[in-house]
Amino acid sequence: MRSKIHWLSIVLAYSSLFLLGLSDNLRGPLFPEVLSDLQLSDSKGALFWAMASFFGLIGSAWTGRLIKKFGMLWALQASLFLMAFGQYGMAASQTFNWALLSCFVFGLSLGILGVVQNLLVLRAGPIEMLPQLQAGLHSNYALSSLLAPIFLSMIHIFHPSWRAGYLGGAILATLGYIVLFFVPRQGLAGLSDPEQLLPSSDGLQRSSVKIRAFYVGLILALYVLTEIMISSRLALFLRRELAFSFDQSNVATTSFFALLFLGRFVFIFWRPRFEVRTQLLSSLFLTLVLCVGGLTLSPLLLIPTGLSMAPFFPLAMAYLQEKLSQNLSYAMTIAMSLVGFFVVSMHILVGVFSDSFGITKALAIGPMALVIALLLLWFDRRVLE
Repeated sequence: MRSKIHWLSIVLAYSSLFLLGLSDNLRGPLFPEVLSDLQLSDSKGALFWAMASFFGLIGSAWTGRLIKKFGMLWALQASLFLMAFGQYGMAASQTFNWALLSCFVFGLSLGILGVVQNLLVLRAGPIEMLPQLQAGLHSNYALSSLLAPIFLSMIHIFHPSWRAGYLGGAILATLGYIVLFFVPRQGLAGLSDPEQLLPSSDGLQRSSVKIRAFYVGLILALYVLTEIMISSRLALFLRRELAFSFDQSNVATTSFFALLFLGRFVFIFWRPRFEVRTQLLSSLFLTLVLCVGGLTLSPLLLIPTGLSMAPFFPLAMAYLQEKLSQNLSYAMTIAMSLVGFFVVSMHILVGVFSDSFGITKALAIGPMALVIALLLLWFDRRVLE
């Protein structure tokens, strides 16, 4: 951990996550149109999400070795190239198999970027600044997620096609890839942290590190599962349950991400006096209440989950640093790999359950994941201390 902020790392992490958030969250509002145009069932369409998440898992697992061999900047640039390539492929897709192949490429980019961005921030500043730096990082994701439906609405005015939406995302990713050619490679020297890509201890202590990394990663994965489930299926859920139009569901998705951005932006400047663990528990509990209400009382209650979930991810990164500071790169790789595995499983299950039992019952996976995450976090001191 550095004594001063390494601003180049912060700028690269924030800007690349902005592009990731924009590209990633174009998919949710476009999903109903893709299903309709390619004439796919929910379970078959869910393979788009599952394929991207599965290869995101592989990308996360490879990232440590890529950084060790080529450096942070190369890994960042490769991920943006794959992101652009995958979206160009989706825009050109005429068949289901071609679209799946494009999702595979796009997923690799998500996995690599997820690890690199968080490592850039975790290694770029003093530990006391970490919650604010992480909140700033993930505010960028929330802001880009908020802008994604607006971006699509603008494209829809001139070219009402889901292919045009993917093409717009590809062009932005290409611009980001080109800009990285002008970044000095020596500017990120010393941030790769290759010596910590594996647990730093031997024997029993190494086993303890693995268990702790897995435990924290599991909590994070269960949360991310729920956030992605809501953000990716909210438009489809509202169009089926409340007969919303494309524009209405787009407004609802925009509102969700507006609250997600607002919550994370506030946490850049506000530091609650409660310990990180207490804040994480509060975020999970409020999200659970709203999720249950959204599935049983009114689907519109899923929209304010954006606010209740807002602080969780940046706080979880600070929590990871707190519990595994000496093995951070290794722990990050484990955590992001678990995230990928759980998100893949979620997409498959939601697709299959939607076809069999309806989308409302399928989305009950989210509250169940939150309950497990709450229990793990409540009893964390028995494992992590």
